[in-house]
Amino acid sequence: MAAKASKSRIPKPTMERAVKALLKWLGSNPTPKPSSDFICLVVTLKSVPRAGRPFSFQVPLPHPFTHPTLLLVDDSAARKNLHPLSLPVTDVVPFADADSFKFPSSGLLLLDRRVEKRFMKKRKNAEIGIKKGVRIATVDLARDSWREEARKECGLATVKFGGGNGTTVRVGRGNAQPREELMENVAAAVEGVVGRVPRGWRNVRAVHLKAAESVALPMYEAVEEEDDNTEEVAGEKKRKREE
Repeated sequence: MAAKASKSRIPKPTMERAVKALLKWLGSNPTPKPSSDFICLVVTLKSVPRAGRPFSFQVPLPHPFTHPTLLLVDDSAARKNLHPLSLPVTDVVPFADADSFKFPSSGLLLLDRRVEKRFMKKRKNAEIGIKKGVRIATVDLARDSWREEARKECGLATVKFGGGNGTTVRVGRGNAQPREELMENVAAAVEGVVGRVPRGWRNVRAVHLKAAESVALPMYEAVEEEDDNTEEVAGEKKRKREE
């Protein structure tokens, strides 16, 4: 489903200040864990979407960032042929090692299409433990375009609404990406998320940016007075139509 056109209500200087402040905070507060430098977009809606039914989707980011990304392949001999990949892939895992491999609790798992059915069977039988936080995607290593497919998957951010009115989306790594890349990822994530939620910006109460362990920095907050006036005007128009 294509995203709806959505003109951003967050000025570029506001995003720049938020990103700059988080990078400064990360520089002054060394993270105890490698995953603690994630930059996250927090979007809060005015109303719960889809009557509280959980749903998720992906939004494309211009700059893939390093997070646990594994490539599960059919043949262990492919290991030396696939490194380096010029892709943000953490490790290449032969299918023969899948039973004993310790998969991370989050990130992306790219499956060689040749092992997809065998992998799903083992997973169904609980022979391979994959946690819910891991997103699984399939690439066809037999095709010349598989690297481009993998890059596209690595550049997707997962957006989940679990029945509430808010979502937190990882959009970059503070210690692994330059400020310009983070800026572009934040801007793309804002438009990608707002473009997919019901009523777009009219349904957005607030947008914040934060690191995993920092405070959330506000980038946008809806003005309640304007919301009330808008609702009153809409109600008045409806009454006139009914008359």
